[in-house]
Amino acid sequence: MLSFFRVERAFDKGRLPGDDPRSAQGDEVALVCIPNRERAMKMLRSKLYEYELEKKRAVSKKLEDSKLEINFGSQIRSYVLQPYRIAKDHRTKVEVGDVDKVLDGYLEPFLRGYLLAKRRGTATVAADDEMDI
Repeated sequence: MLSFFRVERAFDKGRLPGDDPRSAQGDEVALVCIPNRERAMKMLRSKLYEYELEKKRAVSKKLEDSKLEINFGSQIRSYVLQPYRIAKDHRTKVEVGDVDKVLDGYLEPFLRGYLLAKRRGTATVAADDEMDI
C-alpha cells in the first residue's frame, strides 16, 4: 500500500464557490504520494550530478586546450653529448658543462635558474605551470 502525507497548498485555499476565503485558510490540503516524491528527488540528484560532471569536463577541456603541442623544438632541456658536452635549459638559458653529473641527478643549477627567472618574471613558461624538472 502506498504511503501518503498531507501537504498544504496555498493556491487551493479558499477557492470553493460560496466560501469566505478568509475562513477557509488552512482547511484545504492535498495528498502527495511518497514514491513520486522519491522518484522526483532521484531525478533531481541525477540532474545535479550531470551538471557537476559537465562543469568538471569543461575545466579539463580548458586545461587540455591550453597545453602546447609536443613538437620538435618544444623541449625544455637539451643534452648534447657529441661533439661537445653541454646540458642547456631553454626556458632559463642555464647551461651546465658537466653532462654526466646532470644525467646522474644534479639539477641544482636548473632549479636555481628556474626559481630566479620566475622571481624576475623572465621565465618562458606560463605562470601556472609546474616545474617539470
